[in-house]
Amino acid sequence: MHNVFSLVMFSVIFGSVFATCVTMVNAQTADILEVVGDKYYVNVDGNDYRVLYGYGASFELSEEDLRKELPDLLSMNLNVERKSLEIQLENVDESFLFWVMPDSELLSAENYNYQVFVNSKNTLYDLVIQDKGVRIGFVIPSGTQDVEIIGTKVTDQFEVVIPPNASNLKNPFHFIPSDLKIMVLDTVKWENADSVIHTVTSGSFGSGPDGIFNSGSLEPGGVFSYQFLWEDSGIVTYFCTIHPWVNGIVEVQDPEGTPVTRIGESVSIESAEMHVIEGDKIAELALKLNEFDDVINSHRQAAHHYNSAAMEYSLLGENQNAAKYYQESGKQYHYAALQLENSGKIQESIKYHFLAGTEYHNAALEFNAMRDYENYGKQFAESLMHKRMAQYGSDYVLPPKQQMRWLFEPHDVQCSVGLELVFKSTNGEPVCFTPESASKLVQRGWAKR
Repeated sequence: MHNVFSLVMFSVIFGSVFATCVTMVNAQTADILEVVGDKYYVNVDGNDYRVLYGYGASFELSEEDLRKELPDLLSMNLNVERKSLEIQLENVDESFLFWVMPDSELLSAENYNYQVFVNSKNTLYDLVIQDKGVRIGFVIPSGTQDVEIIGTKVTDQFEVVIPPNASNLKNPFHFIPSDLKIMVLDTVKWENADSVIHTVTSGSFGSGPDGIFNSGSLEPGGVFSYQFLWEDSGIVTYFCTIHPWVNGIVEVQDPEGTPVTRIGESVSIESAEMHVIEGDKIAELALKLNEFDDVINSHRQAAHHYNSAAMEYSLLGENQNAAKYYQESGKQYHYAALQLENSGKIQESIKYHFLAGTEYHNAALEFNAMRDYENYGKQFAESLMHKRMAQYGSDYVLPPKQQMRWLFEPHDVQCSVGLELVFKSTNGEPVCFTPESASKLVQRGWAKR
């Protein structure tokens, strides 16, 4: 009898379709729910998701008895692999109606087709769909310890690692992966596996933090999570404010998988081509201007359009075009850095060298996606060189060994101003010497031109 009465009571309370006994139980069940309703928070990687739950019991129990005799809920945990909510109970001394209302972001089911297992037995359940979620009600018999509610979707977790030595400019890996594609309401977790402090800050080195998220100082071993909301749809860039060359991208798509830019326009070939046209116009204009500030602003605006085109091409799978316009964006930032440096504005030039390095790094990632490892190496070397220029000035050139490491042909190696490229006679390795030293080495047969 307890089970039957409990199911009828649940149906009346939550407006289910059962029509029998409505007048008999309506007043009493409202009071019972007021007594036994409660909530539990399930923590998933730093985010708390609320689960409402409660008990209904036999009418033979008084409210005082209900307070004393209700089962004890020990825990609720999310099983990501099984897409289920696992619940542990104890002191279930008789049959009870048990209802659960999980946060829809934590657990949901397509067409509300859940599965409920009580002590590993498949169990019938009743559903009530409300504005705030879905209530799932079922009977737990005496002795129940384990309940599992299986859906079709749980909160998605994407993990990004800041690898060891990420703060080193020579390291090609900063965030792993550096480019994520997720859906609205998905959560990303960053873990600092480096030995130094980093930050995970939305925005970019060029424009600064944009306020979407900021981990603050993330100590070694520290973890930071952020759930991307509807207003975050589009391309979200982020970086480390301490080591600004450490940067990444998250593409946040709507539920239908449609990529949307941060400014709200749909991504398309036509949109990307318009950015290219605007970038070309402004880049050409920059060559004709005389006012210093106008020249710098024009290079920056052209770089922005090329960058927007590159991101759209990348989202559309046009990696070749994406790489091309990341390079064009890098060139514009480089031109701005040179102008500033030549005018003695060294501190201001640093930012543009870093931005150029970031764009060449993005180009390298596009070549890597195409498995074009030769161009990947060259673009990464270009990125590294620009980041070093921020430290040492525009005359900086990577040492020959580093250029060779990134797949440069020996005759393509560049030397710093005032040095000459020669090749060791023993192994053909490229080296840079002053012209005087190079001539002596060639005369002695130790080097060749």
